[in-house]
Amino acid sequence: MKKKLVSLVSSLLCFALLLSACGKAPAKDAGNNTDNKEAQNTTVESDGSKEDAGKTKEQIVIKAGHHTAEDGAWQVGFEAFAKAIAELSNDRFKVEIYPAGQLGDQTELIQQLQLGTVQCAVSSCADLGNFAPSVGLLDVPYLFETKEQAWNAMDGEVGQIIATSISEEAGVSVMGYWSGGTRSVFSSKGPINTVEDLKGLKIRTQPNDIHVKSFEALGALVTPIAYTELYSALQQGVIDAAENDPSNFYQMKFYEVCKYYSLTEHIQQVATGIALVSQKFYDSLTDEEKGWFNEACAIAQKEQRSWVEDTAAGFIEKLEAEGVMVNQVEKESFVEEIQPFYEKYVYTKYGTELVEMIKNTPKE
Repeated sequence: MKKKLVSLVSSLLCFALLLSACGKAPAKDAGNNTDNKEAQNTTVESDGSKEDAGKTKEQIVIKAGHHTAEDGAWQVGFEAFAKAIAELSNDRFKVEIYPAGQLGDQTELIQQLQLGTVQCAVSSCADLGNFAPSVGLLDVPYLFETKEQAWNAMDGEVGQIIATSISEEAGVSVMGYWSGGTRSVFSSKGPINTVEDLKGLKIRTQPNDIHVKSFEALGALVTPIAYTELYSALQQGVIDAAENDPSNFYQMKFYEVCKYYSLTEHIQQVATGIALVSQKFYDSLTDEEKGWFNEACAIAQKEQRSWVEDTAAGFIEKLEAEGVMVNQVEKESFVEEIQPFYEKYVYTKYGTELVEMIKNTPKE
């Protein structure tokens, strides 16, 4: 418990420093324009009454978009953020949440953040890596040995370095490192027990170099397919397998076409769902408004991660209830097989310094 408290405190300090470095432009209206004016949304406001201070200034509306289900982890994070910032600011802020890709896919959301037409969004490392190449390192298989190591790294100096790179390369700022669970392989052909079972398996990965090349290094036949087309590709036998965390596997009903879920746990996403804020929007806030925003970010990160942790086992149980066979794997065989990939690709592309910092981060 003590370590979790220290982690949260370092996270709060980290994001306050990063966000305060964005500059101090005068406050102005933010994000009233969007290319998708007809999109439906969910609005979360504080239950508290509005005081005079809240009435004297025009309310600031934050449009927050994500591409996943309305009952998923990203929605939980934005709902926690919405509630916190409304209460902290006495309803000066109102957050409108647009789930399920209503404002666009992850690439489109990042582009809208850059323009300032959307104020907040959340992205996987795979998609954000196309704008900020350095973030791709976080998707290297078996980079983090434990979820605690991932939290410790991203809430400390590693997270600061990555956030600075994102700001410089993509022109957006980090508002939190959220949890996307742990990715494992699901298949229609049978369980994966060792790395040998991946040899020749037709598997879908995200359309990102680090995902494609890492699974090729493990011996799989990789086919990048859009997430929206994944179910039909599995159903029609275009591919045999894919990979994701338990909640996505269940919520997207992939268990209807894949009855095997093997806990390869190759990517610890427990701190690499990256919540982002438009730098243009953040720069428009006053110092007081930035203070509310920063504090709400820390609250949202804590609550979002807790929700993912609390529900992970439940999703495994739900999958088993749907007839999915869930099995442990010989993880050592995967870790050993991926090592040449580090030498040939990872160190060449990202260098060794950050990898070593992560490897030296406490695992508990």
